[in-house]
Amino acid sequence: MSDYFLTDTLPINNKENISDRQPVENFIGITGNPCDWDMAAELVERSGIPVILAGGISPENVFDGIRHIRPFGIDSCTNTNAVDENGCAIRFKKEIKRVSSLVENVKRAEKAIKKGEERLFYV
Repeated sequence: MSDYFLTDTLPINNKENISDRQPVENFIGITGNPCDWDMAAELVERSGIPVILAGGISPENVFDGIRHIRPFGIDSCTNTNAVDENGCAIRFKKEIKRVSSLVENVKRAEKAIKKGEERLFYV
C-alpha cells in the first residue's frame, strides 16, 4: 500500500547493476533528467492515489509538465540546486532564484488549468 506515487527517472542498462548507474550512491533517481511524461500522465489517470511528478523538474519545464500530467504535486531536486564553478549541481544546496522561478511557473500552470486551457506538451 502507498499513500502517494512519486515518478522519477531511473537510468539503467540491462547489462549493468542498477546501482552502478545512479548519480548519487545509495539513491535511485536524482538524475536531473525528465521521467516519461506520457507514462506519468497515464499513471495520474489510472491511479486511485495522488501522483507527485519528479524526475528532471525545472523552472523551464514545470509549467508544461503540470499542464500535461496534472500531478497532485511536484518534486524538484537537481534542477533547482546551486551549481559549482564547473556547472555541476551541488547536491541539496538550492539556488533560491531557480526555486522562486519554479514556484512562479507552478502558480502560472495552476491558473491556466483553472481557466480550462487544454493540456499542452512541449519537450
